[in-house]
Amino acid sequence: MLFFGAVRKNRVSILLSYRPLVLIGLISYSLYLVHQPLLSFCLVLIEGHLTPPLTILLTVLSLVLAYLSWRFVEQPFRDRRKVSGHFIFVASAVSLCLVFVVGTLVMWYAKSAKNRILSGDVPLVSPMRASCHASDSNYIDPDDACILGADGGGSKPSIAVFGDSHGVELSYALSITEEQPVVSLTYSACPPVVESGLYAPSKCAEWSSKALTSILINTDIDTVYVVYRIHKHLHGDQLNWYPDIPPIDEVSGEIRTARWGALVSILTRLKDSKRRVILVLQPPELAGDIKYLTRSEYSSVQYTDIYGVPYSWWERRTEFVINHLATIPDGVDILDPSLALCDSEHCYVSKKGSLMYFDDDHLSVAGALYVLKYFERSID
Repeated sequence: MLFFGAVRKNRVSILLSYRPLVLIGLISYSLYLVHQPLLSFCLVLIEGHLTPPLTILLTVLSLVLAYLSWRFVEQPFRDRRKVSGHFIFVASAVSLCLVFVVGTLVMWYAKSAKNRILSGDVPLVSPMRASCHASDSNYIDPDDACILGADGGGSKPSIAVFGDSHGVELSYALSITEEQPVVSLTYSACPPVVESGLYAPSKCAEWSSKALTSILINTDIDTVYVVYRIHKHLHGDQLNWYPDIPPIDEVSGEIRTARWGALVSILTRLKDSKRRVILVLQPPELAGDIKYLTRSEYSSVQYTDIYGVPYSWWERRTEFVINHLATIPDGVDILDPSLALCDSEHCYVSKKGSLMYFDDDHLSVAGALYVLKYFERSID
């Protein structure tokens, strides 16, 4: 099109010959180079939500930076009389080394800074997650489930944690705080369904059914913690929608009803078996991963409490569950982490110098310990 426009004057060639469009063509490569880091840094700073005025501002800023880059970098470098090939080679090599050194130092500092905010020797993620947490790619038969906190003396577990990945760090925290071993029965991204079909992947449902049966037939187990990321199973992921709530049709009403009913059924079967059953509600989700939410505080020695999401947002997100708690069987204890992690205005990423999460929704080991300590009297 450009070729034929140059051969014969037409509307396209006339349009493209306007000086503003010619200038955009000249700076297009520089614009390509500068706009992406500008957008990326801005998204990190504002936690991923661009407003129309900010988008316009970034577009104008990108054009200005692209022009400056074209005028004072690209143009001189194209002139071999001003910049030799040898200089370009040396400058490129030095730049690559500089980027490598700076990147390595930043990664080292971020890692050491994150370690400084942990309490003592408590790990951020359960050290047993990789070897004890089941998934489609790492299937662990419930009969081979890990027993955490075993002292090697042959003592049998009296506590079981049953659910999805939200139970992993809780299992490890219980193994630290309790005097009895804990059997960890968790399967990644597995909703509370024990029958395969529309509402859960078949491998997940089969595993859940077998895990539930293994608890019911084990007379040594007298306490069961049931833990799910229930809001995602019922309504979908929050990350694509925050600060809004996922739309009602993100998960169909049929699936939502079936999954909640299955959770109630699991709790009923466990309660009818004369165990103590503790339903652990989902902790408040975050607006993004903790590495973004805590970025500016890593450099602070006095690392204390950091806000996560407004409590008003979490109230809207958890409305369905709260309104349906009356369907939970009588006698099931309910442990709500938001009581420990939120006040009337905010839910927190960090409490008393420790990260409560290791991503956007999973409690860290320190977070699980903090929640358990908060509820220690009622659990006892």
